[in-house]
Amino acid sequence: MAQDAFVRAWLGLREYRGDAAFATWLYRIVARRALDRAAILRGRRAREESLEQVEVPTVAGDAPSRDSRRIARLLNTLPEAQRGVISLFYFEERPVAEIARTLQMPEGTVKTHLARARTALRQEWLRRERMEAWSEL
Repeated sequence: MAQDAFVRAWLGLREYRGDAAFATWLYRIVARRALDRAAILRGRRAREESLEQVEVPTVAGDAPSRDSRRIARLLNTLPEAQRGVISLFYFEERPVAEIARTLQMPEGTVKTHLARARTALRQEWLRRERMEAWSEL
């Protein structure tokens, strides 16, 4: 984010009019980029539901719930790389850096797989809920 702000300042240097101190002008660019980034992250968090809300059996003798069986089926529809990243991140609670080392891929790629898998799971979950609602009518 800081690098992006400095690049924007560099590119916008011609537009600096000198009405305020240079530091004030630069601070405003950095602050605006920080606020923009915070808004993006808030939007992402709002779209993501915590898997902690989903009942997943932890004891071998427990019967799996309907939702946990559905999640297992949905996970099987994901490409192998996304399924692996999701499993390591959520079920084994591994940090992104460790997943990247384990799977021998850049951290950014791990984050991309996580984001795409979450989106695919969410869309398929909602699609199946709509289908069930229609079948109940």
